[in-house]
Amino acid sequence: MRDDSKLTDALNYYYKGDYKTAISELEKKLSIANNERLSIAVNDSDKANIYYWLGGCYYDLKQYQESIDMYKHANHLQPDVILYQVFLGGGYFKNNQPDQANELWDKITPDDLKSADDYFAYGLMLIYKHHYKESIPYFTDALRLDAKYILAHNTSGYAYYELKKYEYAINNFSQAIDINSEYVGAYYNRGHAYNKLKKYEYAINNFSQAIDINSNYKNAYFSRGLVYYEVKKYDDAIEDFTQTIKINPDNAD
Repeated sequence: MRDDSKLTDALNYYYKGDYKTAISELEKKLSIANNERLSIAVNDSDKANIYYWLGGCYYDLKQYQESIDMYKHANHLQPDVILYQVFLGGGYFKNNQPDQANELWDKITPDDLKSADDYFAYGLMLIYKHHYKESIPYFTDALRLDAKYILAHNTSGYAYYELKKYEYAINNFSQAIDINSEYVGAYYNRGHAYNKLKKYEYAINNFSQAIDINSNYKNAYFSRGLVYYEVKKYDDAIEDFTQTIKINPDNAD
């Protein structure tokens, strides 16, 4: 397992959805790691982990080429780590480079899996391929090895969501929130699952909780606005849609 405890401050921002601040904090760590005088205690595993999380931040900002660059660094430092291979493939996939993604993914087999990271990564790879049902046992194995693997809980929830098993999805998202009560992505996902069950008040509450944690989380404003529209609270819907535009005027469509 990666030692994420060394990056606690940066990852706190990541889970709050403040990816730009997380990048700034991670770059400070990277600067120290790459400084020959200061990096004595920083090994390749630590450096690769910083690049991995930088890749995740850029990925969530939809800056896929930048995420590819970061994942490449992680993969170069530790070429045998399945997690880095899968996420690099994910960057290629999102950047409309499926051949490069599949070239990486086709080398990985279930026989290669040993750690919680490995099982999580393999499950994620199956999600990219839209094999949602097949992905779930791998997330289960990851969580068997590490019950607090927050990304495995959240991504398993996403697989159940895509399978229209919304109660199961809610359970997984809730477990992610139990591990980190400021994980905006899990509140956001749980809000969508409640919305699918037409539990609109619960959906609104979850989107509101995400906004309380990160007041610039535009996706939560937009999604809450849609629910307000559905329940005919048009003034509230307009307010949320307007806030969405204020946060990101360049993507007002």
